Amino acid sequence: MPLSHSHAPTLLRSHTPTLPHPHTSSSDWADLDGDHDVDGNDLALLAEYWNCATGQPCHDATYDRDSDGDIDALDLAYLGNQYDVEPPELAYVPIATAGVEPATFWS
Repeated sequence: MPLSHSHAPTLLRSHTPTLPHPHTSSSDWADLDGDHDVDGNDLALLAEYWNCATGQPCHDATYDRDSDGDIDALDLAYLGNQYDVEPPELAYVPIATAGVEPATFWS
């Protein structure tokens, strides 16, 4: 398994290492709506809990990715790192040079 930042321990202000939530891949957590992609719908779900902290009625530890007690920019960064991570398919398009045939270009 390749190493990634999502599997590394996180140091909090108390310098107590905490491990990330268990999951099978880094994009599993960010797929909040369970539709096998990380998109605007997942971002909207996280936004519902934005700035909610432990002890507040709106807080849900499920969305507190770094387990620091609140849903903040760090949690958004975790989701953002997985947002639309599948690159688009690229098609090969040869570069055309005006007036030069591709077969004679390198001769």
